[in-house]
Amino acid sequence: MTKKTFDLEFKGYWRERDGRGLPAYSGVFVVQSYYHDHTRGTVTMKALIYVGKADNIHERVKSHEKRSLWKRKLKPGEGICYSCTPVKKEDQERVTAALIYAHQPLANRVYKDAFPFDTTRVNLRGDYFPLEEKVVVEKN
Repeated sequence: MTKKTFDLEFKGYWRERDGRGLPAYSGVFVVQSYYHDHTRGTVTMKALIYVGKADNIHERVKSHEKRSLWKRKLKPGEGICYSCTPVKKEDQERVTAALIYAHQPLANRVYKDAFPFDTTRVNLRGDYFPLEEKVVVEKN
């Protein structure tokens, strides 16, 4: 393996109740908590709960075995929302590992303590809160 850079754009947010609109493309998705203030009509993004990969994001999120774990990570009044980005299948594991290692999501276990790939740079744009705009991770 060699050093590699990924330029990714996270497109949109889907609240759990709207998850049926998630795209069916292959890529990486993030699960985040949010708080909806009904009186003000505002949504505030909170914590990064999970980073995952899928050949079909819509189907994977819809039937994900960790959904109940994600919900247990919520604080009172919070909900779950998703954001995603297309990533080639052969790069999904590396991108997911870099995001997990750099951001330490609440519900991920694998890649939190070790990054087995060569130096990886991930440049993000779009709707990706609470991820950092630029991530650089080195093999350890």
